Amino acid sequence: MGFLVNAVPTLVPVASFAAYLLMGRNLSAAEAFTSLSLFQVLRFPLFQLPQIITQATQAQVALGRLHQLLSAEEVTSSHGSASSPGAANGVGHAAAAPAAADGAGDVTGDVIAPAVSLHGDFTWDPDRAPTLVDLDLDIPRGKLIAVVGSTGAGKTSFLMAALGQMPQARGPPPRIEGSVALVPQAPFVLAGSVRDNILFGLPYEEGRYSRAVRAACLEQDFEALPAGDATELGERGINISGGQKQRVSIARAIYADSDVVLLDDPLSALDARVARRVYDLGVRQALARKTVVLATNQLQFATHPAVHTVVFMRDGRAEEVGTLDELMAIPGGGFAALVRETQLEENDGEKSSQDDDVDKLDEASPGDAAGDAAGGKAPPAGDGKLPIAAAAAVAGGPGAVPGGRLVQAEGAASGRVSKEVVAAYVKSCGGWGVVGVLGSFYVTSEALRVGTSLWLSYWTSVVDDPHPSYTPKFFMTW
Repeated sequence: MGFLVNAVPTLVPVASFAAYLLMGRNLSAAEAFTSLSLFQVLRFPLFQLPQIITQATQAQVALGRLHQLLSAEEVTSSHGSASSPGAANGVGHAAAAPAAADGAGDVTGDVIAPAVSLHGDFTWDPDRAPTLVDLDLDIPRGKLIAVVGSTGAGKTSFLMAALGQMPQARGPPPRIEGSVALVPQAPFVLAGSVRDNILFGLPYEEGRYSRAVRAACLEQDFEALPAGDATELGERGINISGGQKQRVSIARAIYADSDVVLLDDPLSALDARVARRVYDLGVRQALARKTVVLATNQLQFATHPAVHTVVFMRDGRAEEVGTLDELMAIPGGGFAALVRETQLEENDGEKSSQDDDVDKLDEASPGDAAGDAAGGKAPPAGDGKLPIAAAAAVAGGPGAVPGGRLVQAEGAASGRVSKEVVAAYVKSCGGWGVVGVLGSFYVTSEALRVGTSLWLSYWTSVVDDPHPSYTPKFFMTW
């Protein structure tokens, strides 16, 4: 296709002259060169026409997407008046929202208002059945709430509804007292230093920052990074692992010091050991006095004694709500059945793992274990291991940049182009051999273009020559 696009400006004059001669006309010099001049004027438009068609098609698709976006119904925060006006800032990342006015909605008579109030039906699509149905929840202040359920049960939608980012089909607006932070399943990482991603625009306070870093178990990661927390992260955090990105997001939420913290299954991206430490240091200790809503599929966290209330979701409904003991005591309860099923799967998995370990020990030679120990071999790292792409930079290899930066400031040079620059361009093109072949193609192309005009000039000069070889067929062939 590329060859045809580039050949069209040359083939058009050839085809035109051939058709003219086949009609029995004689081609004079004036006609030939006038035609060539006109064809030369048309050469650039004919060359650009296929690209214009392609770009016009792409522009039409882009305009359609923009029209669809700009025409979409706006989702405005559906919070009640007591919720913080900036609570929606936490959507997609952990971010602090401005606190509500002092004393506003804190106490009604002698009853303390709940931290989160969620009632009614919520839906992503008004033309379909509600995603969340018959919610009737008041979450107390300063408590840890676990929202559990199978995949697709509505846990993430539950958090979005609490934030006021999900259209409400029925019921009073959701309410959140005070500021709110959200840690989503897909962590949001900006291009910048690790510290900037944790602070997220807030002023730096050393003690508060250290507590957030410790609670998210990032201290060892900082030691491994070339510039500690000043190490620059790439776009979307491409040079750190998924677990590290998630822990940066958790540290951001802890540093934000918000009144309400919504955690959308952030521990699932961590290995078991790191997840347990983050749960203990971060969720239970650093956020001990906060209202924490943890949506999770990991029942070991939902059944922890620190959990005040468990919300069991099924098909968009809060089917069971209560303490762990209350839910386990429900006859035929869905949460109790889920716990028992998970325990059976864990027991079967442990048994299979033990059998595999015994088989491996039987197959291993007596000296294998000693050899591994002497060689300093360690078990493979889990979440804390840096991705392969960042290994060279962390180790100070070819990809490393002083100061932990990924991108150096570009320098400007003036004067003659040095041989080193020319050699670098040639090397990037594939070497002198490739450059020589490309150069010969270019010279040949220009020679043929000029030769076409010369041959046409010779043709028109001998068109009236009676020599039998000077026929239109002869000139068209050559």
